[in-house]
Amino acid sequence: MAARLLPTAPAWSANQEITSTLLNQISTYLQFWANPPSFRAEQHTVQSLANATTAQITCETTVHDSDTGLSTSSPFSYVVPFAGIWDFDGGVGFAANATGLRAPMICQNGTQINGGGPIYSQVANSALFLTSAKGVVCNVGDVIGLYAQQQSGAALSTSNSSGQYSWFAGRLVSLQTP
Repeated sequence: MAARLLPTAPAWSANQEITSTLLNQISTYLQFWANPPSFRAEQHTVQSLANATTAQITCETTVHDSDTGLSTSSPFSYVVPFAGIWDFDGGVGFAANATGLRAPMICQNGTQINGGGPIYSQVANSALFLTSAKGVVCNVGDVIGLYAQQQSGAALSTSNSSGQYSWFAGRLVSLQTP
């Protein structure tokens, strides 16, 4: 699934001679953590969201994807390539409409991550609404997505104004699996 292999953490016993194999393991491990798995995608095409319905945001433009986990076609999700602790962030841009609430959210395997779905009151202008889910325990193959719900009383489009594109990003921060 991953574009690269998870390196083995170097380990040796007391008084063991350091070999080129161990030095290569150290180098490979440091290179992995110098550039940990990460991704970012943006939405450059307007999407219409039905009133009071949760929908996945179509972030179809890949900015970067170190381990080829992003899908730029339906369902526009990220498939986790390495188990561990991940940080995810996103923003949903909505067109101008001063009615109702906006709720961007990050979901894991179709379920909203606890704390990853703030609710905002809409402003009169188009605006970008941010969300994050930090310290998320993930297994290989978990599917992470940016979703949103709006309650304006009618369908409402996302924004494609520069600086207010919807976006979705993540980064592996630890191989720990509690």
